[in-house]
Amino acid sequence: MASFVSADCLDYKDGKVDQDTVYEVYIDTGYDATASRATVQNITVHPKYNPSTMANNVALIEFNLGSSVSWYNYNAIGRKSWTEIVYAQRYIADVNNMAWAAPQISSQASSDAKCSSLSSLFDSNQNG
Repeated sequence: MASFVSADCLDYKDGKVDQDTVYEVYIDTGYDATASRATVQNITVHPKYNPSTMANNVALIEFNLGSSVSWYNYNAIGRKSWTEIVYAQRYIADVNNMAWAAPQISSQASSDAKCSSLSSLFDSNQNG
């Protein structure tokens, strides 16, 4: 499998991705309360990525879910029954035990001044 990530999230040494860093992917299906952890096998950074201007800030990571480790994560489902759209920021609180931290939730009606100040793209996205 493959996925896109921000190139600036990776570690670099001498202008190339640091191969000593162990990168992993955490995937939550959201439907059956299972999640998986897999080691990244290959990383391809956009050839014109510029860390100063953040131009082309994208990298392709490749991983194999066939060799992943699974654990359980409970998450809300049933979008049609929701009364409003919410945004949840999730992160791994304990990597060794594969434990998620409590999600930070905000509704569509609320605005996040910090995100707006850091990202012109976020600031201009007024339709959720």
